Amino acid sequence: MAHSRPERRQEVSRPDDRRSDRLVCHRPITGLGESPSGLYERGCGTSTQREEVAMPDLPTVTLDTTLADLYRRACPKSADKRIAQVLCGINSCAELSAHVPRNAKYLYQDTPFNTVPPDESCRSPKDKERRRRQQRQQQQLAVKYLSLIPQRDAFISGDTAVVLFHINETDKQKAHDRREAERTISVLAEAQRPDLVFCVGPSAIPVEEAGIDAIAYKLMLDGLEGYDNLIVPPDTHWFLNSKAALARSGLPTPKAKIIEVDGLADEARLCCAPCAGGDAAEFVIPPTCAGSRGKWFEAQRERILAALASHPLPFVLKNQQSFGGAGTYVVVTEEERGRLVADLRGGLLRRLLSSVTEANAHLRPAALVLSDLVEDPVGDYGLTFFVTDDGGDPIFLAASEQLTDDAKAWIGSTINYGRQDELKRKFGPLVKKIAAWLRSHNYVGPAGADVLETAPLEDAKPETNGQTTNGQKTNGQRTNGHADPGEDFSHFHVVDLNIRTSGSLCLPLLRRHFTSRGLMSGSSFSISCSQGRDDFIASFRDDFAAGRMCIISWYEDPDTGVSLADVAVGAEDERGLRRAMQRSSPQEPPYVDSDRTGVQLVCRSSNMVHTSSAEDTTSPLTCQSTCQGHGFQNADSSCQRPPPVGMYGTRAYSWHMIHWAKKIHSSEKPDRTLEPNLGRLRKGRNPPRRAA
Repeated sequence: MAHSRPERRQEVSRPDDRRSDRLVCHRPITGLGESPSGLYERGCGTSTQREEVAMPDLPTVTLDTTLADLYRRACPKSADKRIAQVLCGINSCAELSAHVPRNAKYLYQDTPFNTVPPDESCRSPKDKERRRRQQRQQQQLAVKYLSLIPQRDAFISGDTAVVLFHINETDKQKAHDRREAERTISVLAEAQRPDLVFCVGPSAIPVEEAGIDAIAYKLMLDGLEGYDNLIVPPDTHWFLNSKAALARSGLPTPKAKIIEVDGLADEARLCCAPCAGGDAAEFVIPPTCAGSRGKWFEAQRERILAALASHPLPFVLKNQQSFGGAGTYVVVTEEERGRLVADLRGGLLRRLLSSVTEANAHLRPAALVLSDLVEDPVGDYGLTFFVTDDGGDPIFLAASEQLTDDAKAWIGSTINYGRQDELKRKFGPLVKKIAAWLRSHNYVGPAGADVLETAPLEDAKPETNGQTTNGQKTNGQRTNGHADPGEDFSHFHVVDLNIRTSGSLCLPLLRRHFTSRGLMSGSSFSISCSQGRDDFIASFRDDFAAGRMCIISWYEDPDTGVSLADVAVGAEDERGLRRAMQRSSPQEPPYVDSDRTGVQLVCRSSNMVHTSSAEDTTSPLTCQSTCQGHGFQNADSSCQRPPPVGMYGTRAYSWHMIHWAKKIHSSEKPDRTLEPNLGRLRKGRNPPRRAA
């Protein structure tokens, strides 16, 4: 029986339209380190004293539809149920708070998981500096996963409950968590504002108090397993998001080989002294293990590395579960293969294999997927849709496209509202096929697919795996995975599935908000700046007042004044959108950190932003020692200064700098001709299109 919507309950809050809680930063921006957030600092300006900012009147945002509405349409039999949304991220190597522990069963291999310190014993309390650094990184990750990501999806959730977890349990922090989320959704039409349900962690959701009938979730948190009202069973949700599931799905996807792990390690207490005497919170098999666990690890590691060494180039290596662009390695040259093997041997495989337990071995969380590289793509799209439960057509939401600058450098994903009908006709059959596969596993809910398009070949069609194709390597299915020769998907290649809400899902739901103002193009991106929310809005007063800009999520660190956020922007056309985004970028990139008097750098090996000393900004050794000092392995001399980053492309540039940047940093201005271009994209080295 459905519960009625609660009018007022403890820990369930509704925002009002007052904007009296104005947060003003007090310090210049400081280095964020590698981004669990995947973000780079932007020089938005600083405020050294509290100032009263005159706020523009913000227009009310009315979404075309919401997650709550979509669930009602997709699942009519549950239309009267109150489906709560749990939208936070999760980490599998460290806790986010005292009540949000690391995910040990349902493994997610995000950037922090894949970035392994050279010495796993760095958790030792003897190393106080490293522990302080870990605490800072944990705090940054908690802000992203427990505040920014849930806010972003809460913005589009509609009239239902959205569950958020506090970053810590102090009264000050709880009030700040609530204030930031309430201010974000306060611009929505009142009927579309969600109820914000705050609690300490996933095991403490006030189901009865908040009138929750069912729970939908973005990622499968271990702490949710005890609830019997989950919309999708835990194993099913995790499986559908795994890379091996896509490889075996029969969908049009590049041909793949799956490297499985044989068995699992014994319990630590039954192994040897180093294992039995370790910290109970430390799950990694210690390098000093002389027992059965160490022997099992060595055997599995060497088998995996041998498979990588013998696999023909080029190829793409993927972890089973990842998000935010992590866990994907494009290997084209032997040099890149060597770096990948060094990273895996240096600690990543030890952490990954140590994560296999009796509870999750059936999910095969440590399997690795080797897939062929799609050659010469002519199109790169992110599809978003909603899977229904009645066998009907899925609800097509949008197809986003790439945005390039004048030098053809990729700077983000955008949506062209005027082309959506055309793109729906183009991709509708493929979306139906993907949705049918998801429905066969009883999935109902939001989904996304990253699709590369190649030009159909009119020449002779060679055979691949005994099947006639258009020349592209496939997964062994006739006409690249489809059963009906009348539906030729041979020029479409599904390179990733995101069976959850995506970072760009707000764009199709903002369609009327933008197009009613004559804005036919839109984009959303993550930013980092040294302004508070009110200062930022004041900086773009006309854009916010006209509805051309909208904050989707925002969190200001009350101690440092650093703000992290997601912003949506609309413009008349693609060129106008490019100008709108570049307008927020300073003329000179903010390389100098005014607080630490150094140069902002990003290491190619660790993808970590750090600051080189002002006295020596050209020495590779400075960058190497700095990066290694932050606990990252294989730091080399290939560290890069970030390209100009304004309010756009932060995640994209992060990916590009890992894989493509070739210039060792110097005190000179960057050579922009070295930025990635469409020619490199056509070789198949495609960046991820979605945020977490």
